[in-house]
Amino acid sequence: MNKIKLTLLFLCAFIMQPCFSEEDVSPNWTLELYGSIFETEDDDWDIYYGGNRRPEVGGSMAYRFLSVLDIGVSWNYSRDSGSARLLSTGQKSGSSTYHSYPLDIFAVLHLRFSERQWIVPYGGGGYTRFGYKQTTEGQENIRGSIDGYFWRAGIQFLLDPLDPSAAKTMFTNYGAINSYLIFDFKKSTAEVNDTDLGGIHYRTGILIEFQ
Repeated sequence: MNKIKLTLLFLCAFIMQPCFSEEDVSPNWTLELYGSIFETEDDDWDIYYGGNRRPEVGGSMAYRFLSVLDIGVSWNYSRDSGSARLLSTGQKSGSSTYHSYPLDIFAVLHLRFSERQWIVPYGGGGYTRFGYKQTTEGQENIRGSIDGYFWRAGIQFLLDPLDPSAAKTMFTNYGAINSYLIFDFKKSTAEVNDTDLGGIHYRTGILIEFQ
């Protein structure tokens, strides 16, 4: 029991440990660029597209309130190819390419105790406008957008201590206060014609905080 308590205390101390810098400045904006593996919730997707996972890229911009709350927008893009099921009818069709480009409005709360904290857990969610397009051989293109929602949780690791000189240059030239490596998990839901276009996103990327 004592070993468990000591381990928990060590982890808490490590998470809260600040990385001191000459610039004691609080960030106002965040920029995030990431890639992810998207796993669809549609059980029949792999029948038509040969698999239920596909790569996805995206980015976000957010404004920071009270040093712990980010409110912003993000945009994502992915595509898949195969012998598709038409979203309008559910029937199998010829060769097809499916594109998705959701636009998210989100709020994320950071478990932050210091501006130079090395490890920062976070979680949040929001609204998504899920845009999609399906081009199918011998058929008219299908295009549309639907409302949905999502939640996400993850952890970010401060990169500045690895190269303080580069971190200072980023601050001087671009106003970048902190840079993080991020890993998170996102669950989205957006249904059209009894098909859930959402799914699970396993994401990693870079987050930069600015003045």
